[in-house]
Amino acid sequence: MSSAHKTKRQTSRTAANVFGTLGYLSVLLQWTWTLLLLCYPLLTADHSFLLPDTPTEPFHPTNDVVTSSPITAVIAIAVTVFVLVVTVIVIARLPKQIGKRGARLTHQAADTIIPIVTKHKPLPQKKRRMLSYRIVLVAKSAFTVLPIIGLIWVVAPYPLTSPVVWAIGLYCASWSIAYFIIQQAIGFFAKIDTRQLW
Repeated sequence: MSSAHKTKRQTSRTAANVFGTLGYLSVLLQWTWTLLLLCYPLLTADHSFLLPDTPTEPFHPTNDVVTSSPITAVIAIAVTVFVLVVTVIVIARLPKQIGKRGARLTHQAADTIIPIVTKHKPLPQKKRRMLSYRIVLVAKSAFTVLPIIGLIWVVAPYPLTSPVVWAIGLYCASWSIAYFIIQQAIGFFAKIDTRQLW
C-alpha cells in the first residue's frame, strides 16, 4: 500500500470521525435540552436548597496592605492566565474525548448485545462485525430519537412555547442525524473499517 493511499485513508477516517464527534456532541446537546426542560419544574419549584433562609451579616471590605500590593496583583494575574490556559486546553480536547467515549459506549453496547442476539452461538468474524455495525447504528439512532420522545412529557416553561421547544429539539435531532449519515457515507465510500469509526 502506497504512502499516498495510507494518507488518503487516514484523512478519510479522520473526516468521518470528525462528523461522528459532531454527531455525539449534537446528541449530547439534545439530551441536555430535553433533560433541562423535563427537570425545569423541579428546579424552579423550591429555591430553599439554593438560597439561604436568613440573611447573613453584610460584608464590609477593609483596605489591607496585602490586597493592595503589587505582588498580589501579579499573583492574581498569573493565576488568571493559568486558569484561562487550562480552560482552553480542556475545551480543545473535549470534542475528541466525547467522540471516543461515545464510540466506546456504542461499541461496548454492541459487544454486550451480540451474545444475546445470537443466543450465545459462535459467529464467523465477518458476520459478527456486520452485526456489531448494525447494532451500533441502532444505538446511535436510539440515542438520537429518545430525547425527541422525551419532549412529549415536557411542559413548556413560561417564556417558551411548545412549538419552540419542539423546533429546537427537532433541529438538534436533524443535525445529529445529518452528522451520523455523513460519517457513515464517508466510511462506506472510503471503505473504512467499521470498528475505526467513532
